[in-house]
Amino acid sequence: MKKTIGLLLLMLVAVVCSSASAEVISIRFGESGVTDGGLVDSTIRAENGRENYNYGASSTIATGWENSTDELIGFSQWKNIFGSGANLIPYGSTITNAILGMVVDSTSGSGDRNVNCYAMTTEITDMGNKNSQPAAAGEVCWNWRAYNTVAWGGDGPQAGVDYTTVGGQTVNIPYGTTTTISWTVTDIMQSWSDGADNYGFILRGDAWSGTNTRTGLNSYEASNPEYAPFLKVWYEEVPEPATMTLLLAGGGIALLRRRK
Repeated sequence: MKKTIGLLLLMLVAVVCSSASAEVISIRFGESGVTDGGLVDSTIRAENGRENYNYGASSTIATGWENSTDELIGFSQWKNIFGSGANLIPYGSTITNAILGMVVDSTSGSGDRNVNCYAMTTEITDMGNKNSQPAAAGEVCWNWRAYNTVAWGGDGPQAGVDYTTVGGQTVNIPYGTTTTISWTVTDIMQSWSDGADNYGFILRGDAWSGTNTRTGLNSYEASNPEYAPFLKVWYEEVPEPATMTLLLAGGGIALLRRRK
C-alpha cells in the first residue's frame, strides 16, 4: 500500500508540473500594444581617434570590420523582461524558445560575414546618447565600459571576461542582404530566468579576415518601428510552490482516506 501511495503521489507531481501554463511574449521597441522591454543599444569602434567615441544615439548598430585596425561591436540590452508584473516573464519559467531579431540596414565590403550573438557577463550602465561623438563620463566606448571610470577586460570587450560564448549563436549574412535576421537565444534567456544577471547581448563579427565586413543593423532609434529590434519568447510558467504544496497535500489526504 505504501508503494502504491508513493507511486500515486509521484504521478500527482507529474500532473502538477505538466500543468505549467504555456505562454508567448512578443517584445518590440515602439510597436503599439507591445512592451518595449526597456531596450537600449549602442556601438563601439576601435578606429584610431574614435576609440573613445559613443554611438548610443545612432539609428544603426554596427558590427564587423572596416579594416584590420577598425572593428565595430554592437550591444542590445533588454532591461525589463523578467519579473512578476504585466508583460513580464516570471523568474523560474522554462524558456522553450527565444529569438532575438534585427533588420539589416546595410552591408559594406564584399562577401559573406558572420555576426555572433553572445551574453554579456559585465554590465554596461550607460549606452550613451551620442552619434559618433566623444563619450561623456560613464558612457560606453571602445576603451572604456564606462568612460574614464571602468575599463574593459582588455583592448575592448574580452570573451571569458566581459562576455561568454556559451549559449551564443552565429548568423551568416551574405553581402547585400537587407532583411530580418534572428538568433536563437533560448539558452541565454533560460540562464537569466534561472537568476543569472541579465546584462544583455553583445553582437560581434568574426576575427579580421582581410576584407571589409561591416554590417549595419537597425537600432531602437530606427525611424520606422517595424525595423526595431525584437524579442519573441516562448515559455512555461512553473506553478508557485504554495500551489503545488496544497495540491500535493490534498492528494495525500485523499489517498489516506482511501487507505482507511
